[in-house]
Formats: sequence, structure tokens, C-alpha cells
Amino acid sequence: MICKQATGSARVSRVPFGIPPKGSLLFRAAAHFHKSRGKSSRRAARAFTFVEILAAMAFLGILIPAVVTAFTQANRAAVAAERTSIAVRLCENHLNELLIGNTWQSAGGGGDCGADYPGYHWDTSQTSWLGDSTNAMTELTVHVYFPVQGQEREVKLTTLVNNTLTQP
Repeated sequence: MICKQATGSARVSRVPFGIPPKGSLLFRAAAHFHKSRGKSSRRAARAFTFVEILAAMAFLGILIPAVVTAFTQANRAAVAAERTSIAVRLCENHLNELLIGNTWQSAGGGGDCGADYPGYHWDTSQTSWLGDSTNAMTELTVHVYFPVQGQEREVKLTTLVNNTLTQP
């Protein structure tokens, strides 16, 4: 740093550029930083203490089981949703086959959904619709049963069929 004297001549200061004056707070912080860079403090700054390691292990001991439980429950919910979706599709297909083929009147009982869908089976039922006093409407119901996690679940689709329109 160059300082001008009153006489106008320039002189070079012995204090390098960028170092704060000795009494300032910034100077004291810089001095503390330079003192703390010794070998013992450098080694301590790189390593974890035993208490920090124990705290991290305790935190992971709580966190890991919670995360695994959440993933397990999410997987079970996904399997149940997928199987329910398959059952609904099978139920719709069977109900449409009965209605389009006009075979719903002779359909009864049930059956298995085939080798492509192991564990899935269906049955149909017919009842007179109570909302119709002329008995011209029949309530046709198709049930599809399927296993999920050791329990049997059911999907049921129901529609109304007009008896007078479907007679041959």
C-alpha cells in the first residue's frame, strides 16, 4: 500500500494490502483463525466425536424402520389396487358378454376366470327390480372374487335389463 507523506514523496508501507489494522475486530478474528490452524485443531476438525456417531446411529435406527414400513404399506396398497382393477375389468367384460350375447337370462352360477387370472372367479345373480311394479326390469349382478394378502375380496357390478326388449 502506498501512503503519501506531507512532503509529497511516496513511501511503501510495511503492512501488506488487505490486512486490517491491529486493534480491529476483523484483525482479532483473523488472528484467531490463524492460531486455530495448528495440527491438533486440524485433526479435531476432520473427525467426528463418539457422541456424534452415536447420535447419527440412533437417528438412523429410528428412521430406517419407519421408511421400510412405509414402503411395505405402499407396496401392499399398490398390489391391492392392481388386483381390484383387474377384477373390475373382468367383471365388466363378463357383464358385457352376457348383455351383448343376450344370454343373461340363462346365465347363472359362476366359474373361474381362466389360467391367465389364477385365483379370480365369478358368479352371476338375477332379481326382479323392486322399483318396477310391472316386473319388466331385472337386476343383473356379476360378482368377481379375488385374493389379496390372504383375504378374499369382491367386486360387484349391477345393471338393469328390460325383459320386454330382450325377448327373442
